[in-house]
Amino acid sequence: GTVVLSAKQEGDTNYNSATEVTTSFVVNKAEPMISALPTASAITSGQPLSSSVLSGGSASVLGTFAFSLPNTVPSVGTTAHPTIFTPADRERYNSVSTAVGVTVNNSVGLPLITSASTVVWTVGAFSSYQITATNNPTSYSTTGLPLGLTLNETTGLISGTPTTAALTTVTLRATNSAGTTTSSLAFNLTQPGVQGAPVITSGTMATGFLGRTFNYQITASNNPTSFAVTGLPAGLSVDSITGLISGSLNTQGQFPITLTASNLNGVGSAPLALTVSSGAINWSDLAGTYEGLLEQSSDTQVHDGAVYRGAFQLTFGRLGTVSGRVCYNEATAFDGTQKRVYVPVMRTFAGRLTANAANPLIYKKVVPLGAGTNLKRQELTLDVSFAESPPRLDVTVKDYVSPSAGEEVWVSQSMGCIRSLTRLPAATIVGQGTLDYSKALGRYTLYGTDGDSAAANDACVMAQLTFTGRLLWSSRTRGTNGSGSTGLKVISDGLGASFYEARIGSSSTLLKSTSLLGILNFAWDSSSGDWSGKFGSDVLPGKVEKQASSVSKTGGTLTFNTANDSTGVTSLDFSNREGAHWTTPMLTAMPNFLSGGTLTAFTLRSQDPLTDLNGNLVSYAWKVSVAPNGEILASSVTDSSGVSSPRLLLGLNRQSGEFSGYYVSRISGRTLIRNIRGCGLLSETDGGLRARGWVEVGTFPTVSTGSWKLQLGQ
Repeated sequence: GTVVLSAKQEGDTNYNSATEVTTSFVVNKAEPMISALPTASAITSGQPLSSSVLSGGSASVLGTFAFSLPNTVPSVGTTAHPTIFTPADRERYNSVSTAVGVTVNNSVGLPLITSASTVVWTVGAFSSYQITATNNPTSYSTTGLPLGLTLNETTGLISGTPTTAALTTVTLRATNSAGTTTSSLAFNLTQPGVQGAPVITSGTMATGFLGRTFNYQITASNNPTSFAVTGLPAGLSVDSITGLISGSLNTQGQFPITLTASNLNGVGSAPLALTVSSGAINWSDLAGTYEGLLEQSSDTQVHDGAVYRGAFQLTFGRLGTVSGRVCYNEATAFDGTQKRVYVPVMRTFAGRLTANAANPLIYKKVVPLGAGTNLKRQELTLDVSFAESPPRLDVTVKDYVSPSAGEEVWVSQSMGCIRSLTRLPAATIVGQGTLDYSKALGRYTLYGTDGDSAAANDACVMAQLTFTGRLLWSSRTRGTNGSGSTGLKVISDGLGASFYEARIGSSSTLLKSTSLLGILNFAWDSSSGDWSGKFGSDVLPGKVEKQASSVSKTGGTLTFNTANDSTGVTSLDFSNREGAHWTTPMLTAMPNFLSGGTLTAFTLRSQDPLTDLNGNLVSYAWKVSVAPNGEILASSVTDSSGVSSPRLLLGLNRQSGEFSGYYVSRISGRTLIRNIRGCGLLSETDGGLRARGWVEVGTFPTVSTGSWKLQLGQ
């Protein structure tokens, strides 16, 4: 505080009196010295910081430590949070701010086995069954497996060939850090050609939410002719022919239900435990990242013949927040020269969803996307319905091309909104085989062409699938190259991802801006167990689109400003046969079709990106063999004109399956280095395509692009 000192002298026979004088000074509070930070106890996801106990810690004076923001709910992981030290003697000492690390653990409960409770297998036929359970089990075990069957204790896959017909029950166990739970699995092992009563194979547990729609499909073996259910809560009913349980959930609670399926040989039954929870919004059901493509809607009113597509990436938080980006070809209004430019654009945004006043289960977010003069012309609308489980997400982009006229507008809607993976799923049973997602890891090369002999629109894409569920790619088209990444989603026979890559140069009508767009799928062949990459979707079957740059309007006639395309979109065919894949990310031995070959076993052919002085395409060929270390041994081949191919230096990376190298091209007196890249393929028995890739000229971005392929017996 403030200290005041005063002095005066009264005077006596020896001294005169003196006037009183006063002075003051401020004594500030001392700053405590923290000698040791306290330790914070771990909390569980969803708990506030106030649930963490601070213990220990010391300072130069007595006092206490506490979190500055105790109501904060931190994310999973270990992060530092503001903490304040308050001295006991607050009149003499200041409080001190610091930070203490807090560990937030995932909330882990006991595993709950959710896979089917009955199976019907045929003696002598290989079969498999995947144990599935909640809360991420770390191991599995069984008791009473029939002869011929084994369990993978890490993945929970039961597989093998049963040897004896029997009706038997097996005990299943799933274990995680919280403990172990058990369930029963009924095996019906029958002789070949003998069909018994139906055995219900659908899951034994289901969850729904109060006030929302609910659907559950009963499945059973041995061709059931009818289905029945007892114990359904009010609002639900079953279709006795299809076995679909559907309706609206009106009552909260636990409902033990009995499912039955019948055929001429008898009746099979199984329990179903239905849990109906509160209809309160659970943002965890929506939280995550969603990536996909935008497709032109039938509501589009623009009549210039263009195709409007795009892509989006959205991330939803656990409190209703949303952020992301949307990419599409923005169509400018006709200017004084009656020209319209189509430019690939990317808009980013962030905000929060807002509830519908009339229906608290419906949320919406409308985001203005344009910039500058286009600000009021473009908008993104996100619609989320929690009335369904999982929530339904719809994405719509509108661009009012001519706002003054008010009659031209294009609309793009999402082609499906599925949460992207954060890692590859476990193996899944499909038919009589096992879909092993881990075998999809690796690199793929896909090559597309529109058939033009000059290869002006050819495209080559090398994609890499990672265990985190991300897809990385590099692409090459004549004059440009690019790269990108996106999330993967589970599809019926494998994995799928949206592929969108915009190339932006300027907004001039002379611009040759392009964007590549497609659906990239990784398909699994149940007969061979192999994976291959391919482009394709219902909208773009086996194709990738290369979009136009601009269009001119003369009178009532519209003309696209592209060199060789009158529609604004070039569709490039990507043959599934050319979907390349290296079968494993860590190959220890050379594939059979590459090892032990002679110099006449393979031919590598390259189409050079440039032409000679007469405008003729230049191509080379080499006879090659592959050494055990992955080196390509090549000898020149002389063509009909007497020109020998230049020296080829090419190697094979056995970890990634990637071919890379170069040759030196001499065309019309010019000497240029040609870099080549590509990827290996699965073995084929008919002497078909073995590997494919691209040829580059110049530095980034490439001046131009050619192609090469490695073939057997040609």
